[in-house]
Amino acid sequence: MPLIPDETIERVKTATDIVEIISEHVQMRQAGRNWLGLCPFHNEKSPSFNVNPELQIYHCFGCGVGGDVVKFLQEIDKVSFVEAVTFLAERAGIPVTRPGGSSTEDERNDQLFQANELAAKFFHHMLRQPAGADALRYLHKRGLTDETIDEFRIGYALPGWTSFLEMAGRRGFAPPVLEQAGLAATKGRGHYDRFRDRVIFPITNLSSRPIGFGARALRPDDKPKYLNSPETPIYHKSGVLYGLSRARDSIRRSGTAIVVEGYMDVVSLAQGGVDNVVASSGTALTGPHARLLARYSERVVLLFDGDAAGGTAAERGVEVLLGTEMDTRIVTLPTGQDPDSFVHRDQGANDLQQLIDKAPPALDVYLDRMAAGIDLNSVTGRARAIERLLPLISECKEEVRRSLMLRRAAQRLDVDETALRADLAAAQSRPAPARREPEATPDSPPPPAREPAMVNKLERQFAGLLLQYPRLLAATARRLDLDVFTDHEVRRLLDYLVSAYPDGRLDLTALLNSVDEDLSRLVTVCAMETFDADYVDEIWEDHVLRLQRESLTRQIDEAKRAIRRVNETVGPGEELDRLRTRQNELMAARMALEARRGGAGS
Repeated sequence: MPLIPDETIERVKTATDIVEIISEHVQMRQAGRNWLGLCPFHNEKSPSFNVNPELQIYHCFGCGVGGDVVKFLQEIDKVSFVEAVTFLAERAGIPVTRPGGSSTEDERNDQLFQANELAAKFFHHMLRQPAGADALRYLHKRGLTDETIDEFRIGYALPGWTSFLEMAGRRGFAPPVLEQAGLAATKGRGHYDRFRDRVIFPITNLSSRPIGFGARALRPDDKPKYLNSPETPIYHKSGVLYGLSRARDSIRRSGTAIVVEGYMDVVSLAQGGVDNVVASSGTALTGPHARLLARYSERVVLLFDGDAAGGTAAERGVEVLLGTEMDTRIVTLPTGQDPDSFVHRDQGANDLQQLIDKAPPALDVYLDRMAAGIDLNSVTGRARAIERLLPLISECKEEVRRSLMLRRAAQRLDVDETALRADLAAAQSRPAPARREPEATPDSPPPPAREPAMVNKLERQFAGLLLQYPRLLAATARRLDLDVFTDHEVRRLLDYLVSAYPDGRLDLTALLNSVDEDLSRLVTVCAMETFDADYVDEIWEDHVLRLQRESLTRQIDEAKRAIRRVNETVGPGEELDRLRTRQNELMAARMALEARRGGAGS
């Protein structure tokens, strides 16, 4: 990636409040000196995601992820280091210059972000040119104002086969880069514009950066009606919700996320004053979508078209959401209505809000739709319904919620609740079938962190002390040999710290971005340790003495084992005398240490 000067990165970090940034993605509450919330990177019921505003770092004690504010944006938005720093710099009003240097993957991603930003500007500009008159007229006819069009950066793709390619080429973007960004396609040996003669809806990440596009045809014979960007290194449909970067604050305030099917539905509802609305981006609702919504709200309302296709989409959404802890509801619109047309009626926004407030539980609607398609009066029909329903209920991990779902299902299907619970228990005891939905996406949560085989709490506390007070590194190097550390990862970390920061001028951001993932995780967990700033030197001295004592105790134990082996195999002699002398020296050294610590054991 193009490098950013260290002094610029430091200015950006100083000007950025990590709690403020993370609070835009995670509901946080203060807990002592830290802030606490549910981890956005894995499913959990009890908050274990900690943010330390003093050190400007975060760490999840559940799954082990951690880092600084730049790392958080990289992980949450799936952006490069450069993109994350640039976003924070622009937010803080700090100019960014980029001298040479490169990392292939990050440089590529940075180019893809720039290409998508260029495309969004180009399409939006073309909407108000003579060539875009029909597209602008179409949007106005659909009831959109110019203010709304500008807010969502809606645009128009010219009908020519290479209009965007030629313009982007003049800006230094080669066709292969545009193809990788999803903006161009290839046939034979030539490239051509992917989007042509269509209304364009930019799709953004949570930092409001364009990462893909949805394109609606203007001509009835132009198929498909909607053409979406393909999967790219920066755009993964299963983890992106259209409009979320704009709607998340409203979702958090209202406590409700409204999910619709299409881009126009989001835009029209937002124009009508319904701000807490999002849509899946060219795909059915997925597990990652549900986890994304759960960061901001405990209640989800599915609002789909009042036709068969809308009902089917609602069913798929329910099947995904039933396994979560969110309160899922469904609004069924009148036949032939969609959210876009409904909100444009007189008092449409008010009527819609009333429907949303009174929306019935999703399970009830799902069971009613199932009953309409399956003969529940027959044994075979009920068996089919139960077979379809039980895997969905078993996905719910909250026992009380799962119990209520079972009771409601038993009532609706007119089956014995005890028997239904037995069937569920049997189903859960069987190996889970392979999921149809690919969960191994870049937005999937990381696996739980595995602790090293040897974890020494004292050693990790000491590492945390040095991370927070790196002025003690030089004294540590003089007083302690790395052999006193039994935790392999701590030993690796301290070896790196002593060699990389001999002057004690430690930069956590630089450190986190210069070590491997295991050490990065260790840095964040150790740095969360708490120390009394008034007694740092005394705490350091006590830890040094305790570490030395533990090391001497281990050596004494090893000497005793060696004496026993020699005594049993060789018998009295010089080797046995040497070992006993060594044992006595070690014991004398330990007694001296205990005396220095005031005779207190540890």
